[in-house]
Amino acid sequence: MDEINTIISAYLKATVSFKTYNERDDDIEELQDIYLKLLEELDKLSTERIDNFYTYKFELVKLLHPLLEKSMNVNFNIELPPDKIEKLNGRKSGIDIAMFLLKDYMSIKANLDLFNYKGTSDSKKARMYSNLQLTNKLGENFIYVIAHQTDENWTQEKVIQKIEEDTEKFLDIVDAEIHFIS
Repeated sequence: MDEINTIISAYLKATVSFKTYNERDDDIEELQDIYLKLLEELDKLSTERIDNFYTYKFELVKLLHPLLEKSMNVNFNIELPPDKIEKLNGRKSGIDIAMFLLKDYMSIKANLDLFNYKGTSDSKKARMYSNLQLTNKLGENFIYVIAHQTDENWTQEKVIQKIEEDTEKFLDIVDAEIHFIS
């Protein structure tokens, strides 16, 4: 968790211009250092030692990568061997959900944002996730990740309809119990 706090702190320093509208106020050095440290650790790692711990670190690299590209106004690739990237991408569990939440902490979205289960469990094959940002009457933001059980034979339109219905039901429950406003 210290790593997440460090990343959030570095991210906030790198995005001061979101508030000041002056890009010269941004300090991306710490964000770059974190990215390079994680990348170096993964580069030195043997493929056989890859587990969920290192998959998590790779997810952080993938999270930081577009932030650095945007901050530096340059496109670049994640420099790791293709077989290592494939293995790191192949190990999934609750990591997608955690990274999804972290992305929303950094940049709260107003529109429906979806992702599907990418692991190897057959029982979760058709599972989709969506996020929902709610603001309570005190102005505090909360982000929820909702799991949706779909069917792999459904059309994209049917999946979206199911997600919208589930979200509506969730909003009704939250509004009745906690009195949030969306």
